Amino acid sequence: MLSSLHCNIKYLLLFVLISFSVPGFSQDKSPKDIITQANELLKSSKFESAYNLLDQFDPHNKNVDIVLLKEKVALNGYITTINHQAFAFRDLKPGETVLKYRGKVNTEKLHPFKINKVLDSLLVKFPNNFELYRGRADFYFDVNMIYGDKWLLKQKKIYVLIENDYRVTIDAGLGDFESNYRLGLTYVQDSNFQTCFQYFEKAIALNPTNPDAHYNFAYACLTVGDTTDALSNAVDAAKYYVDSSEKADAARMAGVVYGQMGKQSKAIEYMEISNKIAPNNYNTLNILIDMYLKVDNKRKAYIATENFYDLGIENPTIYNDLAEIYSSNDKSEALIKYFQSKLKSANGNMVQMGTLYFYIGRLYVGNNKDLALENLTKSAEVFSTVYKPENPVFKLIYDTMKTLK
Repeated sequence: MLSSLHCNIKYLLLFVLISFSVPGFSQDKSPKDIITQANELLKSSKFESAYNLLDQFDPHNKNVDIVLLKEKVALNGYITTINHQAFAFRDLKPGETVLKYRGKVNTEKLHPFKINKVLDSLLVKFPNNFELYRGRADFYFDVNMIYGDKWLLKQKKIYVLIENDYRVTIDAGLGDFESNYRLGLTYVQDSNFQTCFQYFEKAIALNPTNPDAHYNFAYACLTVGDTTDALSNAVDAAKYYVDSSEKADAARMAGVVYGQMGKQSKAIEYMEISNKIAPNNYNTLNILIDMYLKVDNKRKAYIATENFYDLGIENPTIYNDLAEIYSSNDKSEALIKYFQSKLKSANGNMVQMGTLYFYIGRLYVGNNKDLALENLTKSAEVFSTVYKPENPVFKLIYDTMKTLK
């Protein structure tokens, strides 16, 4: 009997020793220890390992701090997600980013994690834990940015959830740059421009050199007609952006604001800065041509028109825009001559030639019916060599001819 008892105690002790010696066994670790270990893994982008560590320690999502870190891993480290209700991760190699794998076919394990439902449950138990409100707001903000109106809830409802939870977070004294900026941005997306200002101002006070905050603040100001604040923030955004397309976009906004303020020379200056940073952008050239025509700078207007035209010699949108810009500045004759010069260099491009004849004819409508009819007829003849009779371009031509009667 004693021998049997001794044997049982021996195996029990052996089991205990083995249990505590297994790598990763976490029964002797506190949530703080696990969080420290997970954060170390995240420093080297070991997203799968970090998530597994947290999930194994708290598989039923009972610990607030563990859940919030799991959410951080999920939102920042996923390579695949299904409606933000399940996530797949990967331990990345040095120099890799999650963007390398997102949008591709991945075979990694999917982890079910309904963050919104988990946070809802925890808030029932811990209604005064404002970090949970922040976590829920972060979740819905991410959902809105990725899915828009194509998620499980309507976008208007998502706006309300984001706004409510970020306001609670900020009112509780936990507001930082990100929560204030995201709340301001959500109000802009929700077309609630007046309410967004206080949050953009707070965000900028917390991080004065963040270009996105300046840019979206400028956009909101411009929308409500506050050109003074719109201008200063657009200029700051252009100063702080590093990416050339974003920097050019901000400079273009500053040019637009200067134009609305009636400061034409400054407007042109900033539009030219934008064009220099990101040459021959469709929107920049469109505005520049109009500005050059307004100040009667024929040389620069011609150069900008050339660059704009080259963006799509067969694209009707380019021709439409040029026709509208030149007509609104009473310069239709100049554009007719420009289009006529392009007929000589079309080199047998029948689509280009047919389009040129059509727009020349359309520009003549209203002041010279004979030349309008002549060019529209040529347009139909040229297009007939490349398009079948049922092509909608012929209806457009004949409908335009009818206006000449």
